[in-house]
Amino acid sequence: MFIVGINGRFSAIHALAGDFGEETVPHSHPYRLDWSFEVRELDKNGFALNISSLQAARDALFLELDGKNLNNDSYFKDKQTSLENLCMYIAERLEALLDLDQADHERIDAMEIRVWESDDAWAGYRTSGFKG
Repeated sequence: MFIVGINGRFSAIHALAGDFGEETVPHSHPYRLDWSFEVRELDKNGFALNISSLQAARDALFLELDGKNLNNDSYFKDKQTSLENLCMYIAERLEALLDLDQADHERIDAMEIRVWESDDAWAGYRTSGFKG
């Protein structure tokens, strides 16, 4: 099994709904994204996946998210803007943005997203395979 991934940083604003004290007031986080794949075999060039393609999808996502108020996104209309839900949102968006061929899809066993809201707090989301 091979693992390949990238990371990056973006900022976004959110406010939790409910009785969460200061967290219910709109505030921003300097989020860090870790995005990785488990791939069962290398391609004919000896790569797990094309890292440049991963970076392009990540950068497109960051253009959408950076400085955005997550509470205003339709995805979060009936969902808490928690780290866990943000991970699912990011996973769905990255799957839509990443351009992989069918052979790459077949080699992927799992994808994992981790979003850090501080140096010591994160949540993750893991999928089996890759929808794309």
